[in-house]
Amino acid sequence: GKYVVGYFTPEEIATFETLVSGVVWLVRDGKNYVQQGWAEANITVQTSGEKYATSLASRTAVGYDSAGKMIIVQIDGSIAVGKGRGMNMAQLADLLIQHGAVNAVNLDGGGSSSMVQEGVLINYPSDNRPPSCDPSGLYQCERPVSTALCIHEREAPAIHV
Repeated sequence: GKYVVGYFTPEEIATFETLVSGVVWLVRDGKNYVQQGWAEANITVQTSGEKYATSLASRTAVGYDSAGKMIIVQIDGSIAVGKGRGMNMAQLADLLIQHGAVNAVNLDGGGSSSMVQEGVLINYPSDNRPPSCDPSGLYQCERPVSTALCIHEREAPAIHV
């Protein structure tokens, strides 16, 4: 019934029903935490090295504000909207702070960033490589990914008259 962002011990992790992980804590206690987050993160899972945090690219992040409301941000970038477009992680953190984020993490970026609302793709994915896209490389498409964050409204409790 609630969500938290942070670092957790194995014992704390065992108490969660669902976990979503990301690479780089973007906002911590209302401040841009990218530099510290990058130093603390296990970046060996990223194949693009330091440029993963500093390149302008499509980005997806999740966090919450001081009222406990969830904030989800998806930024289009890369070839989908023109070369040199998108945000680096520090810019994304600043945008989240501007919108009231207290804590937020980076989920993914580049061709893996897609957003769907009620079954309809609502962003411009930036992947352009096979096998997910046309072999010509001329068209952008969604990259198949192994994880997704799905948000659903809770159903109102039944009212018995």
